[in-house]
Amino acid sequence: PTNPSTATGSGSFDVDLATTDLTYSLSWNGTGGTNAHIHNGVVGVSGGIDIPLIGGPLVWSGTAAAIGDDLFTNLQDMAEYANVHSASKPGGEIRGQIVASGIKYGDTALIPVDLDITGAPVSGGTMTVNISGGTPFGLTMALGALNSGTGLVKGAPFMLDAGSLILVGVILPLDGSGGLSLPVTNADLGVTVDVFLQVFDITSGPIEASNGLRLPLVDLPF
Repeated sequence: PTNPSTATGSGSFDVDLATTDLTYSLSWNGTGGTNAHIHNGVVGVSGGIDIPLIGGPLVWSGTAAAIGDDLFTNLQDMAEYANVHSASKPGGEIRGQIVASGIKYGDTALIPVDLDITGAPVSGGTMTVNISGGTPFGLTMALGALNSGTGLVKGAPFMLDAGSLILVGVILPLDGSGGLSLPVTNADLGVTVDVFLQVFDITSGPIEASNGLRLPLVDLPF
């Protein structure tokens, strides 16, 4: 249930696809924090505890080992939320839906780069991707494609209906590092669509597709 609390909080949750270990960090600015959990439930629905978080009363951080495929799927489907409990509101003072912010792919490419992303891919937000570790022998190009008709061929996005896409491209410096900001301006999407951020290595030979990020762009009724 809603309550008159003015406290706010934020958190990050990172799943290792190989082990399904979940590393988390959650903080808030309220008082009297007693515990925090990840609960099962979509927006507006309360659910049971899936993962108790370690720490408090202001910061909870740690790793939950091997959360498994089912819970990982819930996180990708945005069917889990974080809840901070307090002495005055033991049932939960603030909660926030955990928004999926992408799956990395292509880490075994010939020339993979490091991709770090900030910002949740929700309507009205801004995604920022920092790219580092690229080859110094060619240009690296990042491409974002918002689809309702985008596929992957050998890890690279291709466009099936140009009229349904928004493209953002950037040529990065020769040292293979740089950044790309992608404003999420599509309000009231009504559905979840995908953004592909793909990195390419351009040398004197063929263009090599490196690794990238697949991001669900969502329109949640927060």
